[in-house]
Amino acid sequence: MALVAAGLFRWPPLLNANGINSDAAVPGLQAMHLLKGEWAWHLWGASYQASIDPLVIAGFFAVFGTSARVLVLVPWLFLLLQIALTYDVVRRRVSPWAALVAVSVLVFATMVINMPMTYVMRQVMVTTLVAGVWLADKSTTAARPVPWLIASAVFIVGGLFNDYFALVMLPPIALFALLCAWEGEATRRSRIQRLVAWALPFLVLVALALVFHRGAPRQSLMARQLGRNGSLLVEQVLPFAFGYRVFVSHSPNAFDPWVLPAAVTVLQKMAAALAGMVWLLGGLAVFFKRVPWPTRRLALLGTGSGLAALTAFLLSTQPSDMWSARYLAPLVWMAPFTFAPLMSAGGEKRVGVLLLPYLASVAFAGWLSWGIYVDGPLPRLDARGRADDERVVRDFLRENGVQYAAAQYWLAYRLSFLFEENPVVVPLADGEDRYAPHRAGFDAAKKTALIFHPTEWRASPAPYEMTLRSSQVPFEKHDVAGFTVLLLSR
Repeated sequence: MALVAAGLFRWPPLLNANGINSDAAVPGLQAMHLLKGEWAWHLWGASYQASIDPLVIAGFFAVFGTSARVLVLVPWLFLLLQIALTYDVVRRRVSPWAALVAVSVLVFATMVINMPMTYVMRQVMVTTLVAGVWLADKSTTAARPVPWLIASAVFIVGGLFNDYFALVMLPPIALFALLCAWEGEATRRSRIQRLVAWALPFLVLVALALVFHRGAPRQSLMARQLGRNGSLLVEQVLPFAFGYRVFVSHSPNAFDPWVLPAAVTVLQKMAAALAGMVWLLGGLAVFFKRVPWPTRRLALLGTGSGLAALTAFLLSTQPSDMWSARYLAPLVWMAPFTFAPLMSAGGEKRVGVLLLPYLASVAFAGWLSWGIYVDGPLPRLDARGRADDERVVRDFLRENGVQYAAAQYWLAYRLSFLFEENPVVVPLADGEDRYAPHRAGFDAAKKTALIFHPTEWRASPAPYEMTLRSSQVPFEKHDVAGFTVLLLSR
């Protein structure tokens, strides 16, 4: 049931797969190059991420063909796997109904939590981490725990290799795995063997991962950030992340607040506050002696991950706007593990009742946030999702002999992917390049084009036309299916 609901809840972006943005298109482009034999250790233009996502996508492309639908399907399926693994861990401690309620915070979520699971390819990372948790938990009842523990270490550090962001969650996850390795009716010697079986590969692989990510930009933690980030957290991030301020996309690249009646906003805040109270009590449940230790251990994992994400947010130099709410995603990803001990304490129905208002609120906010991809309670296919206009532009460029073009970043790599790199589209600003050979090809091309669209407000044709005229560069201006295309010959 949870998997069906999660799939349907994210059907709008899957239906409108051609509407992907450039961040999502880059792994797809890299996967296309990988299938041609071109390998890169890191994700293009992201030294903090490995090329694991393009590798996974390339496998799907090899089987199902190259398309935006297949590209979006990858994080969609990995989200379902994350939910299934989380449910299985929680279900071992509480009733199936209670486990279903616990994982519902992954099923229904707001836009800022949905985006890492849909467009920004971070879903493979978190699913890998949860798989490591699942393997460690399974080792406690396995006849031969050592292989499970080794596999757990590999998967956990695999998440760190995939994305340096996983470092935030690594301490509580590592603690959980160590506690799993120590658990069980066994001699002290066998326990130490299990600890070594997990810790040795973990430490070796972590060292390798840190070396691998040595070129990644470092975000320092500073105490003086606390006041600024605290204000940002309270005023913008928490409302956006937890559904008591709804932002709706009226165009593909613009989200505006949806003004609701004051009474509705109050109810949304109350729902979020109830969920926050349940989360805090779930963390405190680690001290409830009547709850079995294997269940209390989950609170260390869930609450520890959430507190780590909050601490990193408050002290980091990275948060800047409401979209920084994505840094709080670990709090949601690991929340089901926090709820389990509280439910086990005899409050399954009580916890369920307290969480239901929040789940209804974020389902409402998250669904509406799909904006142009929904029509009330139903998904709809938007013009951007059909990409008919983009195909007209592609054909126009090909007919005019254009092999390289430029557009604002959020259009550029999306168009490159939809055009299957015929032509290639680079960002207007070369400082936003993700793949240097594309820029080299653009600079060497005799005939190029500049592409603009009204929905991409960050770039309009007028300033570029003025620059071209002042530089006495000849160009032709065309209106092609709603796009403005400037053809240039050098």
